[in-house]
Amino acid sequence: MVGPSRIAYGTVIPAGTICRQDILEEGKIFAAPEAPKAPRVFAARIYRGIDRIVANNLIYIGNLWALKAWYRLVRMRTMSGDVFSQTCHAGALARIEDCLKERIQRMSELADKIAYSAKNARAETGEDLPSVIKARQQALEDHWPDMEARLIAGSPAAAGSANRDVFLQAWQHADAASGHSEAVRGLNPSARKAGTAWLQEIVESASALWTDL
Repeated sequence: MVGPSRIAYGTVIPAGTICRQDILEEGKIFAAPEAPKAPRVFAARIYRGIDRIVANNLIYIGNLWALKAWYRLVRMRTMSGDVFSQTCHAGALARIEDCLKERIQRMSELADKIAYSAKNARAETGEDLPSVIKARQQALEDHWPDMEARLIAGSPAAAGSANRDVFLQAWQHADAASGHSEAVRGLNPSARKAGTAWLQEIVESASALWTDL
């Protein structure tokens, strides 16, 4: 697996296969595409299409934002009964923060490399990058400082707020005595739907930092 990649549930990737793409349809077997017949010049510091790389990183960060919100506002209720549970809850939030910092740092490193790629493709490979690819690389270079600041700030407070409030109202009345999973399973369908929509809106608020450029 050469990431970042999104792989749907039930995907089968045969042993010995190299997967460099997203597989978004569930329950499929992956057949690796044939390599291009004509070799081209390889330059380690020159990137080509970056849309999928940036988009998948932001989707990952968005999911970490959603997981953080879940632990802060939902999971806390079923992890506060004793000092051991409270410590596990604090540890989970700390690890989520670690993952966020690591992924933002990796994106910052990519943005730094892109500054070189967009300007030096011809010198390194003998040809200019296609205009569409070059424009997207330039977009990342230009917008990264603002994107980084917004990623560090975390998910917008308004992201999914209406669905969040619907879900949390139902959650406060859920019977948590039987455990977290059973409490979630016991929620009515509309509350579960609102919870799913809330978390998805958080993910999309991260993705929008790139797709809206």
